[in-house]
Amino acid sequence: MTLLILAGTAEARDLAKYCAATKIPAQASLSGATRKPLPLAVPTRHGGFGGADGFKTFIKEQNISAILDATHPFASFITERTFQVSQELGLPMMRYDRPEWKPSEGDKWTFINDESEAINYISSQLNVFLATGRQSLLKFKNISNSRLYCRQIDPPDMPFPWLNGTFVIGRPPFSEAAEKYSEDGSAANKGDLGWLNPGDTIPEFEEAMSNLKLNEISQPVSTALGWHLIQVNDRRKKDLSAKSLRQKVKMGLKKQKTDIRFKDWVKSLREGAHMEMQKLGFEILAPSS
Repeated sequence: MTLLILAGTAEARDLAKYCAATKIPAQASLSGATRKPLPLAVPTRHGGFGGADGFKTFIKEQNISAILDATHPFASFITERTFQVSQELGLPMMRYDRPEWKPSEGDKWTFINDESEAINYISSQLNVFLATGRQSLLKFKNISNSRLYCRQIDPPDMPFPWLNGTFVIGRPPFSEAAEKYSEDGSAANKGDLGWLNPGDTIPEFEEAMSNLKLNEISQPVSTALGWHLIQVNDRRKKDLSAKSLRQKVKMGLKKQKTDIRFKDWVKSLREGAHMEMQKLGFEILAPSS
């Protein structure tokens, strides 16, 4: 059995690590949208398949027996094509989904059906930040009365198509170190992990963190999750609250449940059982940094 992971997300990296750690035969595929993607823990191919026929040929040549789609939620075309191909070839497929963003208290959301409708809600002379990537940029051509900032991962191959815009490379402006180097969810908080209780992170990370003085920056720390620079800003003594304990138990049970579901799926593949396409909620199968 060989599992094909359609990658390109942090979740896909976690799944690849999980497969490597549990010795599940797997290889990954990246579309090539990012020039220098982070390495994955399983053998990885780069570039498109050349359409549905090329995808089928690759699957047959590599003796792929199951497909795990962990592409970006915006990559709906890839998911649709993968499902069609898996049905034609009679291969089991699983789609690994993250939950959609939902408004929280204090947010102000405006829902539109297409990017081109944004102009109807944007007053003139505003600074507009576009986080939808370069592939949908042309749909914002009608916003000519404001300044546009389009975020993308790689440096552009050509100038911004209009005089009223510019590209922003990488992630939003966090602290300088986080902006340049952070590749996990902590980047959204300027690299801040918040208060950590004993056992909240993996042993190697926790040991290095415990040996640091206040405001001291560690040497690069290597763990199974990658490389880390750690700084301890403060320490406190506090009994774990009932809420904190409940959260730890909840997260532990959630991971345990997901591990079981994934293992059951792999077990069924090894036993030759056919599985229809199914969706999983965003549940990390291996710890993320």
